[in-house]
Amino acid sequence: MKTYLAASVSQIDNQKFALQKLDSALKSQTDANQVLTDRNADMTSKNHDLFHKNHELEDAVRKLQQTIDNLNVQNEHLEHDRDHYRDDLANEQKRCSELEDQIKALQAELDEKNRLYITIEKKLQITITKVKALQGQYDALDKKYHE
Repeated sequence: MKTYLAASVSQIDNQKFALQKLDSALKSQTDANQVLTDRNADMTSKNHDLFHKNHELEDAVRKLQQTIDNLNVQNEHLEHDRDHYRDDLANEQKRCSELEDQIKALQAELDEKNRLYITIEKKLQITITKVKALQGQYDALDKKYHE
């Protein structure tokens, strides 16, 4: 019976040692679980923050896309206006060119009329000179005749 008791005590010691090892392993596992729980809580918090940041970024992207769309519409309007103004400018340049041609034609006509006027003016001066000479001759003849 002593052997039985000694075997039982030895078995109890072995079981006690095994229980101590299991208790130590359980404490290690509990500590590891706590570390994992803390990490999980930290990751959950970070995930929550990232979720909110993601929504903020999505909102910012939507606003930027809306701004881009608005700028594209404005650009289309400006391109249309530019094309319209280019057409107007081309029409105005054509009209100015036509007016310049008309001015040149009128200037040539005016120059021709001025040349004619100068020629007539010279002929008129010659005629006036001749008339004055004739008037002088007439006056001389008339004076002679009345004497």
